[in-house]
Amino acid sequence: MQKIILIIIVAFGVQAVLSGEEVTCKTPNNEDGACIPIRQCQKMYNARRSKVKDRQYIDYISKSICENPNEAIQCVCCKPEERFEVTTTTSTTTAPRIQNFRDVLNIEEHPNIQLFDTNNCGKTTTDRLSYGEKTDLFEFPWMAALGYRNLSLTLDEPRIFLCGGTLINSFYVLTAAHCILKENDPKLRLEFARLGEHDFATTQDCKLTDSGKICARPVQDIPIDKTIQHPDYNHPRYNNDIALIRLKNQASISKDDVVPVCLPITEKLKQKQYPEYIITGWGTTENYTTSTVLMRATIPFVEMNVCQQKLKAKNLFVDLADDKQFCAGGHNNIDTCRGDSGGPLLVMDELNEPQTIQIGVVAFGVNSCGIANIPGVYTKVQYFVRWILDHMEA
Repeated sequence: MQKIILIIIVAFGVQAVLSGEEVTCKTPNNEDGACIPIRQCQKMYNARRSKVKDRQYIDYISKSICENPNEAIQCVCCKPEERFEVTTTTSTTTAPRIQNFRDVLNIEEHPNIQLFDTNNCGKTTTDRLSYGEKTDLFEFPWMAALGYRNLSLTLDEPRIFLCGGTLINSFYVLTAAHCILKENDPKLRLEFARLGEHDFATTQDCKLTDSGKICARPVQDIPIDKTIQHPDYNHPRYNNDIALIRLKNQASISKDDVVPVCLPITEKLKQKQYPEYIITGWGTTENYTTSTVLMRATIPFVEMNVCQQKLKAKNLFVDLADDKQFCAGGHNNIDTCRGDSGGPLLVMDELNEPQTIQIGVVAFGVNSCGIANIPGVYTKVQYFVRWILDHMEA
């Protein structure tokens, strides 16, 4: 019988899948290896679990990611001498047991998980939480405003802010795919992400406290290195509306004005349903900007069938996907008006301690600002954490 050899081209080399054999690959150093789950690769597995992080080796692990059609979890290209020995004797170290996790939701073994600073993400230094429309300075320090250039205008014309996003580590902003593509207006070009902004109307953001005046650092306008929109965006319509932006320069993280948000990376957070959420933004959408100051609102979860009925009642025909999207809000005509296209839907929950977790991304096409009792539709971040990690680099 003729053997069929499938050659798969990957970022760091060539790997071959042979009938009845292991998936072979080339390491980032062009050495022969096997594409196996990271738990079977002793050196990488120990490095990932170590409290002392070797950033250079973590980067090596990220570049070692490979595809193995026989495994439902993330794999790495591992050299033979770095593998766990598997034997039936009791005196030999054995590879940890590999479970058959669900493909999309499993991220426990992902080499890039270390790119998230789970100890410091989602924390603020503000001494209070806002309960009105306007947020307090330093309350949501992961917010990003996306700056666009209108190509029909001269270079010295001011940039415009049409979408929001969130800083998830010092090099990456999470946003919506429609904010990257802007297919409705080809004259617009995304140029930079602004971090550390609170009030667009002020040169420097400050607040008065009992101990005196406290000011934020100048905003950081960081050019875009590259954008990664989900390949299945808009298939079906309005689905998979999520994207990553890699910044050209590393953001300057602080403890108050620029901090990454947390993502739902634990099994508990991925499965949890919340009764209400916090939405934040300047109200920057395709049509208008409603505020110079960062705003917030608390909005309730809406069951999918109820959401679908309300959308259809207003002739908004959207094929919602339970696993990838959810609905929230639709009360008092104000909730989605305070959010940004591509901006976050947030909750406070336990990661290592109480921290702010991003659960949703404001999706495209169903912005209901000004339409009574119409819920907003949000991309479910839990579903896409694996995709996010797959496309991040150290």
